[in-house]
Amino acid sequence: MDWNFKVRVERMWHATPRDKSNFLLSIELVLQDEKGERIHATIPQPVVHHFIGEKNAIKEMGLYLMNTFVLEPNNMHYKTTAHKFKLEFTPKTIVVETTDPAFGLNIFNF
Repeated sequence: MDWNFKVRVERMWHATPRDKSNFLLSIELVLQDEKGERIHATIPQPVVHHFIGEKNAIKEMGLYLMNTFVLEPNNMHYKTTAHKFKLEFTPKTIVVETTDPAFGLNIFNF
């Protein structure tokens, strides 16, 4: 999808198999936009190196401009957000860290 949006990484964790905690399946994210809407995002293992490293590390609570990703139905067994879609990063996904003092820090969802 070729949309641009600004999001904060509210939560970030490594998905690993139960029996192989040193094997990375993916990096999972919960992203929140300026309106407080949340969506789950996945960085699959084959493309993790594009987004996690010294030069371009995505960090929890970081604010980013993102575009060029895959939008797919959120059919996860355990849902982290109520959003009906989720994002999947690809090698073409662009993530740029940004700053915006007006962007809220509301990480709670009651």
